[in-house]
Amino acid sequence: MTLVRIYYHSQMEPAPAQLGTPREPYLGRSVLDVDQTPVSSDPAPAKATVALVQTTGPVHIEVCPPQREMMADEQSPILDGEKVYLIGPEWFFSVREAE
Repeated sequence: MTLVRIYYHSQMEPAPAQLGTPREPYLGRSVLDVDQTPVSSDPAPAKATVALVQTTGPVHIEVCPPQREMMADEQSPILDGEKVYLIGPEWFFSVREAE
């Protein structure tokens, strides 16, 4: 199992050079235990514009706009570590463990 943490923010912080330390306070967060079955995060808060995603291992990840049915699969991009994503209100993430 891989652990995925998603921290939602209202501005472009933490800057990519400061990855690893989510800026407090954050608007919300999701913590997911991920295996081969795709799981979805809670929707981002209404004022969220960026999300810091941290993983403990490689995962396939999809950034999903509201009301769009997307599931992470073998064709989805792989994230292993940390990355900042630009998002909008109510966006969510679909993730599954990469082999």
